Amino acid sequence: MQGDYKGKDIFRHRYVGMDEDAIRQEISRLQEELYSMQDALDFLYDNSKEAKQAALNAQLKNERMLKGIDDKMVRLQRSLDYEAPIKAQLDKVTGEISQKLETANKQRWGKLITLSFINTGMLVILVVLLFYSHFFS
Repeated sequence: MQGDYKGKDIFRHRYVGMDEDAIRQEISRLQEELYSMQDALDFLYDNSKEAKQAALNAQLKNERMLKGIDDKMVRLQRSLDYEAPIKAQLDKVTGEISQKLETANKQRWGKLITLSFINTGMLVILVVLLFYSHFFS
């Protein structure tokens, strides 16, 4: 029986000269390794199921997000005023902003002019007080 085996040398030399108990122990060890490999395969298969389910959930979530984005785009398109071109809308908005800026600038210039009148008045009073204190003291 030993002479009939024509496998790899490592196996032929390993089992040649082993007694029956050693061979049984080796068979037990190999069976344990086989069972542990089967457990590892089962574990990987279960994790594969979980990974597939996670990928399916992610795909469903992405599809819902894409549908939501599509709905928002449709609502945005509906909300745009198609009767007036966008250029006219931009011109209208820029005109309103320019008008508001001009009004704000006029108010600022008015405040600045008032402040300069007050400062000029105070300078005139200060010059008069200096002349008065210099010549009449």
